[in-house]
Amino acid sequence: MPRNIIISDQKPAPCSNSDCKAVQAIAPGVNFYEVLGLSPDPTFDIDVKDLRIKFFKIQQLIHPDSYSQNTN
Repeated sequence: MPRNIIISDQKPAPCSNSDCKAVQAIAPGVNFYEVLGLSPDPTFDIDVKDLRIKFFKIQQLIHPDSYSQNTN
C-alpha cells in the first residue's frame, strides 16, 4: 500500500506513488483542527488569516485540476 505524503503533521495528501496520485482518506480519529494544522486542542479562538492560508495551501495541493492529465 502506498505511503501518504504528509503536508504537516497528520494531514492527508496525494499518494506518494507517482502512478497513483489519488488523494488519500483522512485517518479515523483525525479532526479538522489537525487536518488544517491548528492546535490539537479544539478552541474557537482561531487566527482566521492563518486558517485561510493553510486551507488554500491544502486546497492547491489536492485540487482536481492538478490531476487533469492523470489517466487513472
